[in-house]
Amino acid sequence: MNGLATDPAEKRLSLLIPLYAGYRQWFGGMNYIVNMLRILERLPPSEAPDVTVFDDAAGEWPDYVRTACTGSNVARVVGPGGTLLWMRDDKERQRLESIEPHARRRRLAMAADAIFPMPFSQHEAITTARHWAWIPDFQHRYLPHLFPARELAERDSVFAALADREGPILFSSRDAEADFRRFYPDHRSRPYVWSFTSTLDSGSGEDPRLVRERYHLPETYLYIPNQFWIHKDHETAFKAVERLCGQGMPLALACTGSSADPRGDSHYAGLFEWVAARGLQNRIRHLGVVEQSTQIGLLRGCTAVLQPSLFEGWSTVIEDARAIGCPIIASDLPVHREQLGEDAFYFQAGNPEDLSSVLAGVLPLLSPGPVAEREQEASRRSKQRQLTCARALLACMHADIAARPTQDGGNRH
Repeated sequence: MNGLATDPAEKRLSLLIPLYAGYRQWFGGMNYIVNMLRILERLPPSEAPDVTVFDDAAGEWPDYVRTACTGSNVARVVGPGGTLLWMRDDKERQRLESIEPHARRRRLAMAADAIFPMPFSQHEAITTARHWAWIPDFQHRYLPHLFPARELAERDSVFAALADREGPILFSSRDAEADFRRFYPDHRSRPYVWSFTSTLDSGSGEDPRLVRERYHLPETYLYIPNQFWIHKDHETAFKAVERLCGQGMPLALACTGSSADPRGDSHYAGLFEWVAARGLQNRIRHLGVVEQSTQIGLLRGCTAVLQPSLFEGWSTVIEDARAIGCPIIASDLPVHREQLGEDAFYFQAGNPEDLSSVLAGVLPLLSPGPVAEREQEASRRSKQRQLTCARALLACMHADIAARPTQDGGNRH
């Protein structure tokens, strides 16, 4: 985030947010959209944009997603084929109902100042300077062994085309933007950085004691709320737990998130075969995919959040932990240091011996949650970050409108 505030004298932005059905299999993408909608609600009415959501899954979302899509800044939600799923204003509903369904989405899209975010998987739909391409990271350049050759070539081709396009590209971190400039030094696109933050609120979660009882967790436990994708590196965390248990320091590790990895299901099965072979079933637990209220209860009750990932664009896990006030133990990725600075305990990524050493030194210093004072301070800081974050996003969009060629509707204010 650059912390810039939008000029109140500027025209109210009209923002179109596509909610693609594919986000249902990518929780990071789904939560990115939800957080953005909630963050925009922090703005005073004089600064708030007019928001349209194109819901391509026609409302088939968890409750917290549907709630975010009908927040105070959302004026309308339109489904496939132009179906009007939700409207704030009855008079506008009547006007839109008078238009042929197939033309509604086009009319709303043409009226938008910015269409955001457009993930690179939707590159064929990125056709105007109002479309904000979104590249979370360049994981495939650093961990190519995790991608089939065809996907590596496709990503390189799409990213090169987006770099050569005269339009905006959004990155979640300075780290990712630096990669972009290094890989595409002759780009014609306009890069921006917007680092999202979390909107989780400890007051909206389940009682941590009841959550612990339900899942038979001890008072002291570590928590990894990551999908079981290979690059999330649960393996390093599991090996560190084994090492410390063998040294007489028994740990409990709770994990939540989907067990499915689009690169194959064998990864998850292999991890828990390893756990069973070492008799660690009571020490390392996967609790499944849980409701957001349960996740908040787990965050509040844990001793620390563990983020062992080998690569991130900007970690949702870390943002959620910050919002709740959890201590964080993270792999020493540059993006993690950008995100957290000195507010974390770091270990060498992919090194279970180093992680076990850090845990042995850190855990005796930490208290199991919830810790009221810690949560209150985290809540205060989170609300400040959200408002700054909302203003920074709109500042990026206003800046790009001013930079657009006039033939594409730039310089409109």
